[in-house]
Amino acid sequence: MSINKPNCSSCHKLYGGGVIPDLSYSSPETFAEFKKIVLDGEYLVKGMPKFKERLSEQDVEDVKHYTLSVAKTKQIEIGRN
Repeated sequence: MSINKPNCSSCHKLYGGGVIPDLSYSSPETFAEFKKIVLDGEYLVKGMPKFKERLSEQDVEDVKHYTLSVAKTKQIEIGRN
């Protein structure tokens, strides 16, 4: 996903690595607050910058849905093992 690479993946890796947790393991509560976290800086005190000046609301929804699709794929793969 082109939005994810320059804005998210330098800290968040969806397939391991990175300095911050893999977002595909985020709780439903985190995904419910995704827009506030990413656009409004709800996690500024935790070191997560706000992206209101760089991303649109649709961009954030796209990243959220992409991350959820990766999470679903991982769950399916884990079920196969």
